[in-house]
Amino acid sequence: MKRSELIAALSRPFVDAAALCAAFWTAYTVRVQYGLPDFTRLGSLEQRIVYGEGSVQSFAEYWNYVPTIVVLSLVVFAGLGLYAIHQPRGWVKQFSRVLLGVSAITFVVLLLFLLKGTFFLPRAAVLYAWFFGVIFVALGRALVRITQRLLYRAGVGTTRLLLVGSEAAQTELLRWVHVGNGFSHVVVDTTTSIAPDEVRALLRKHQVDKILVLGDSASPRQLEALHKVALQEHAEFSFVPPYLLEDDSVELRELGGIPILEVRPTPLEGW
Repeated sequence: MKRSELIAALSRPFVDAAALCAAFWTAYTVRVQYGLPDFTRLGSLEQRIVYGEGSVQSFAEYWNYVPTIVVLSLVVFAGLGLYAIHQPRGWVKQFSRVLLGVSAITFVVLLLFLLKGTFFLPRAAVLYAWFFGVIFVALGRALVRITQRLLYRAGVGTTRLLLVGSEAAQTELLRWVHVGNGFSHVVVDTTTSIAPDEVRALLRKHQVDKILVLGDSASPRQLEALHKVALQEHAEFSFVPPYLLEDDSVELRELGGIPILEVRPTPLEGW
């Protein structure tokens, strides 16, 4: 694992906490200044929610609940896998998890309203906080991702990759996997040789971080020899089974703790 990946993973909870605090502050400000729209009369605004003897709930009283809600939110996010080292690719998956996490904690707050029989927070502020929470957390994570990409473009934190395998296998892999400028992995060299000494020389020449052996270019004994070379040169070792380069309907699963490759019979499997 690269140090940059670890730093990015550790920064996400702090970015999320800051985004949620900003969301609650913005929600309170909007609620106090604008209230709720009165849909019976366009342009008019509902009166402020009144607490106690004619006073609007103070910001200090409102903010007393925010740290607890933020901590609970981070726990929910962790349960949804939002703090895993390797995040799922694609903004849609990321955003759907953020939406689910913020919605879940909002539901918990509304449930507490029902159980306590009192509104310890402005109801409108809670709904505003849900909206701004989704937006701010998504923007915060986008900022982290963009920062990573900019660092990758500058050559900071990238994984230097050595591809070992036939030219056809290398071409097929590069057709499916994004590597290069702006991405976390950069191919520094390729080779069709599986001789340990030649691979070792390439590792030292390019200061390779990871070896990736493709397809059926090596036997189990040769893979073991290359693995030993990687360990000796302090490089990561990975390999792609040949079938994965020929069929995109393969999923990695576990059976009794043992990783297995499962081929989906039809595109509608699981419907």
